[in-house]
Amino acid sequence: MYNVRLSIVASILFVMALPAPARPLPAKITRPLVASDNPNYFKDASGSPLILSGSQTWNTFQDWGTNGSVHRLDFRGFIDFLVAHGHNFTLLWRVEMPKFCGLPTTASAPPDFWVSPHPWQRTGPGNATDGGLKFDLTKFDQSYFDRLRARTQALNDAGIYAGIYLFTGEFLKSFRCSSDGYPFTGANNINGIDDGYTGGAKGLGSINMTAPNATTNLQDAYVEKVIDTVNDLPNVLWVVSEESPLDSVWWNDHHIAHIRTYESRKPHQHPIGYHKRQPGVHTHCTDVAGCDAERNGAPGACAPNTQ
Repeated sequence: MYNVRLSIVASILFVMALPAPARPLPAKITRPLVASDNPNYFKDASGSPLILSGSQTWNTFQDWGTNGSVHRLDFRGFIDFLVAHGHNFTLLWRVEMPKFCGLPTTASAPPDFWVSPHPWQRTGPGNATDGGLKFDLTKFDQSYFDRLRARTQALNDAGIYAGIYLFTGEFLKSFRCSSDGYPFTGANNINGIDDGYTGGAKGLGSINMTAPNATTNLQDAYVEKVIDTVNDLPNVLWVVSEESPLDSVWWNDHHIAHIRTYESRKPHQHPIGYHKRQPGVHTHCTDVAGCDAERNGAPGACAPNTQ
């Protein structure tokens, strides 16, 4: 009897010591998300409803750092983290300023952050307000787009959808400063483009216009370059901007319509996210009713959260 009990205990201990079953590897994404009959969900390549759920941090695409230096994220480690937790969605953020000021990450004396890379070459002549060479807004920095391609591809291979930010109005609205080097301010480019910024934490002249102009022409060229870079990848969701101000509605709609038209000639047509600020309400939308893209027949979904 003693030997039998010992054998049972040993067997139990052996079973308890076995490693937990490995989580099955996620399948590579093969087709873009499409609208489902329920506006709260997308459908995946198999036609099954899909809830996007995941984690993100601000430096998933660009490198961030304080005291004038930036540090590269271990992006492979970040993907492994997402996969280990069963996540299927993340965001690839973009901050438009080489430097942004006063991010409230500390109880007092909020620090300034430096950010790279950026879409355009810094050729000069002359220096921008952040100390680097001025931007030439007609010349793209290919390394920026190569990184975007590589990271979006890596997420696709891991079965993770990527919300790609094209612009980030939140930072233009709250974290500007006289030394931020923002490419669309006249002191920071060699192309005569000027958003009219003169100082303070807010500078919105590049996103609150109500008709096409020289700035939107350059933004359109940048958006087309981004689409050319990753359109063939099926895991893409576009996000025009994070928390843009209320007076940026025309600008948001302009870019949604432009993306939809430009992608109509491409292999894939991806969902487009619209995050619009309203008094008392945060509205996260994907081609919401009333947007140009929805009128053009794009899939739609909207999730407002009252604050």
